[in-house]
Amino acid sequence: MRRCEWSSFRRLLFLLLLLLIELGPGIAQAGKSFVLVPQLAVGDGWSADIFVTNQDSIRAEDLSISFYATETGVPLAVSTNLGDGPAFQFDLEGGTSQAVRVMGTGGLQVGYAVLRFPERVSVRTNLFVRWQTGGETVTQLGVPGQAPSHCFSFPVEYDPSKQVNMGVAVVLPVLDTTMTDPHNLVVSLIDQAGALFRTAVVTLPPGGHLARMLNENELFPGLTQFTGNVVISGSVPVNALALRLEGTVLGSVGVNSGPVVRSFMVNASATAEVEANDGPAQAMALTAPAHIAAAIGAPGDVDYFGFTGQSGEILTALTDTRGMASDVDTVLTLLGPSGTALATCDENGLLSSSDSFVQAVLPADGTYQVRVEERGSRGGASFGYKLHLTTSIPESPTPNPVLTSITPDTFALGSTVDVIVTGTDLQGVGDLLFSDAEGITVTNQQITPTKITARFDVWAGAFPGPRTLRVARGGFSNELTFTIVPASVAGKTPTISNLVVKTPVYVENWVDIHIAFDFTDPDADIRYVATDPDHARILFASACGSFAETGPVLNKGGQTSGTLSFTLRLTDYRSGNYTINLQLIDAAGNGSNVLSFVVAAWECAWEPADKRMLPESAPFLARSAKDHGPANLAASLPGRLRIMRGLVKRES
Repeated sequence: MRRCEWSSFRRLLFLLLLLLIELGPGIAQAGKSFVLVPQLAVGDGWSADIFVTNQDSIRAEDLSISFYATETGVPLAVSTNLGDGPAFQFDLEGGTSQAVRVMGTGGLQVGYAVLRFPERVSVRTNLFVRWQTGGETVTQLGVPGQAPSHCFSFPVEYDPSKQVNMGVAVVLPVLDTTMTDPHNLVVSLIDQAGALFRTAVVTLPPGGHLARMLNENELFPGLTQFTGNVVISGSVPVNALALRLEGTVLGSVGVNSGPVVRSFMVNASATAEVEANDGPAQAMALTAPAHIAAAIGAPGDVDYFGFTGQSGEILTALTDTRGMASDVDTVLTLLGPSGTALATCDENGLLSSSDSFVQAVLPADGTYQVRVEERGSRGGASFGYKLHLTTSIPESPTPNPVLTSITPDTFALGSTVDVIVTGTDLQGVGDLLFSDAEGITVTNQQITPTKITARFDVWAGAFPGPRTLRVARGGFSNELTFTIVPASVAGKTPTISNLVVKTPVYVENWVDIHIAFDFTDPDADIRYVATDPDHARILFASACGSFAETGPVLNKGGQTSGTLSFTLRLTDYRSGNYTINLQLIDAAGNGSNVLSFVVAAWECAWEPADKRMLPESAPFLARSAKDHGPANLAASLPGRLRIMRGLVKRES
């Protein structure tokens, strides 16, 4: 017998991995430089502070920070200390800074931000992100600006016995508007001895991102214990982030530019370069692995080396001048079978190094070439270098399990039910994982590649309502939803229709909207009980996530149909039109269909006498217009609503 559950902590980790990838310190484009925060989430307890600093001695004018929605790229309105909207402008004197504080009120919004500033001014950014719940900060992390690079590395540790794991995130920023094709990123594990241990390939579309734990399917499934380094490289500049999880404590990990070079070198003795190899037609033929001792023998000299590659192979080529007293500053380019440049690297990112490092996934079978040139077109006897070239086959990705159905999908309190969950790639998955396992005992679990059977014992005292389940094998599957209901009302769900929204009445301090709709409820439990925290209610949720609920207006016990009418009072400033979703919840926790309506923009000039009585972002406040007056409403809701200056406020 076992009880299975998974924490919302992994969702927190995943969002942090998305949030904390910041691009900097500035890429020039059309007379302007910009810094990109390619993933930003605000609302639902998430907030972020972006600190912009002018390190220079001169004034930086016309700085702008703009926010965009992730999937559509349309302007994204946010609430900040600079105001509400999708974009803000400011100037920075030399040595000064500006904090842009993006508030965490409302529903979760995911997007990205772009900071633009004049070229030739040194502007830097730092991002701080926090997650709060119940008025307390659960997690707060800070990340400095990170320049995009072809390669990053950082230390990692995975030890399940100590509850130590690593979260790895990569993002492919769109630095070039002509970038339309997906790109492959190579992720390598280097053990403590410096040996290449495992290699995976991650494919990302322009602007795409991946955030995974080290042992998940997209990276290194089946990992048992590991200490060493991760190297992430791409044929185009990328950004990377690492987080370390120990128990339930999360912290950021420093990410270094450049690879762990020694792990990709060929140990065999070097073979001398064969001249002349100054053009593609004269390329020196190599067979991987290869170690070549070569030189840029004269100014303008260019060396070509050819090899045969197969589709899907990982090509690693690097130049090395350590210990050679060489003056060369190499530029390394991988050319495809048609002669097109597939990847180019000037400097490998290591400190005090002018060497180059290229790693790419070969797109097709054919003959490839590696070109080595001197950055300043210099050359001579002191411009020697060593070329290391290897090819390897990456691990085949393991597909995540997929769930397709759960039968039945409704469970009565106090029942014992045999359950069938269908899907694909289910072999080897562990226990069923619930969003909330309280009140559920799982026994007799049997697993095949396409089906999981189990027996659910649902406790009589379990909390009713919807829950989700999923499975894991390295990575997590999708989620399926099921519902727990009282035995007497299983499957009896209310419906609502014929929504009538009258013209809003704009008052100096608020807006009143008179609303009515029809309802049907087969089990007639649209019933409010003041002492029951799980009473019937109407839920309102805006596009920004604010919500409220009504109570005594729902004293309709015994009625299977009827009409509900009331007044929705809004005391929250809005700079644009927004949608309110309305749903009826009966006493058993069954939710109806959702009806929606749009509220036009308006501005509230009222300043409450006691701001402490209202939250920073005032919620929707509802009172009865037909069945109850405000005084009766407050009297019938002890400990849950209070009247303040004629308004009804929901207690937390």
